[in-house]
Amino acid sequence: MKYYFFIGLAAFTILSQVPHAYYVFSSFSRLKDNARALQASSFCIILSLGIFGFVWIDKPMLALFGAVLEMVINIYYYTTEFWNDGFGKKHRGRSIGRFWRQNWIKLLISVVIPMFIYIFSEIIVSL
Repeated sequence: MKYYFFIGLAAFTILSQVPHAYYVFSSFSRLKDNARALQASSFCIILSLGIFGFVWIDKPMLALFGAVLEMVINIYYYTTEFWNDGFGKKHRGRSIGRFWRQNWIKLLISVVIPMFIYIFSEIIVSL
């Protein structure tokens, strides 16, 4: 029963990660329409499932690399508007503080989601 519970948690965590990676890859893709959607969907699913797969085959460093990559993707996803507005152009001298105050929860979520994929994967493999 515990096994299925953590499989469910891992699946929902992966599902919550997919839109972030999809947005980032889709926004940088030079492909059009369906090809863009296919490329972005494929990559974000491969990346999230790759973390689980690397844990499964006992390659924790590769799994951690995937989790760190997803953290970077999430940080970009959650803070895009701040970077697009021009870091430091407004409110000179207070940009770092302003960035932290406005984005600390987003940065936390950016780290937590990929780490949960990794942690749940470790639990599933150890059960």
